Amino acid sequence: MIFNIANDLEEALRFSRFDEQHLLSTVSPHSFVLDDETWATAEQCYQAQKYSNNPTYRERIAKAATAQEAYKLGNRWWPLKRGDFKHVRRVLMTRACYCKAQQNPEVGEYLLATGEQKIVETSLYDHYWGIGRDLRGRNMLGEVWMDVRRRMRERAAEVANGQK
Repeated sequence: MIFNIANDLEEALRFSRFDEQHLLSTVSPHSFVLDDETWATAEQCYQAQKYSNNPTYRERIAKAATAQEAYKLGNRWWPLKRGDFKHVRRVLMTRACYCKAQQNPEVGEYLLATGEQKIVETSLYDHYWGIGRDLRGRNMLGEVWMDVRRRMRERAAEVANGQK
C-alpha cells in the first residue's frame, strides 16, 4: 500500500508549509486583504482567525513580527480558541490562500501553471495539514490549494463568458 502512495507522490508538487521561499507556503511574504484587514502572510491570518472570540490575543497574533511567531502564538495550549474551530479551520485556511493567490499575481499564476498536478504539503509531523511521516496524513493544505486552483479556473471562465 505504501508503494502506491509513494508512486502517487512521485508526480506531485511537494512543498513545506514553512518554506518562506515557496509561493504556496503559508509563511511566504505575500500580503493580502481579507475582511478589510491586511495580512502579512496566510499563516498570520489563519492563526489570528482561530481566536476571533478573543480580540486581544487575536491582535497579538496579527501583529506578530514573523509568520513563525504567529504560528507559535496560535498553537499555545492555554488561550481559548473559538468553539467551532475544528469545523471551520479548512474554510479559514481556504479563504486566506484564495485571497493570497488572487491578490498576488505571481502566486496565482504559479498555482494555475500546476495544471492538474496533485499538490502535497510534506510535513512529517502534521497529519491534518500535511502527509505525515507515514505518508497517510490528510494533506488538507494540499487539498486547499487544489480547491483554490479549481475556483480560480472557474472564476476565470466566468469572466471570459461575461458573467460576474
